[in-house]
Amino acid sequence: MIKPMTIDGVQYYSVPQFARITHRTTQSVTFLIKYGNKYRKLRYARMATIGKVLILASELTEYPFTSSGRGGRLFHYDSVGNVVE
Repeated sequence: MIKPMTIDGVQYYSVPQFARITHRTTQSVTFLIKYGNKYRKLRYARMATIGKVLILASELTEYPFTSSGRGGRLFHYDSVGNVVE
């Protein structure tokens, strides 16, 4: 199980960790950060002290993922990475 890191009381995942949990590539997670899907972009924080982009851990359960294709299904993940419709 991949555990989020806690910085100043807020939990974050790195891009590779988030990609592993959601079964995506790091490139597709980076795309969701920059451009998002038809609903919204992934919320993130850029930590200058460690030089990384970190994704809020709450995005795992709150971000509306979509499947490919027109009229694709809308789904979320639970806290351990299982798909919830």
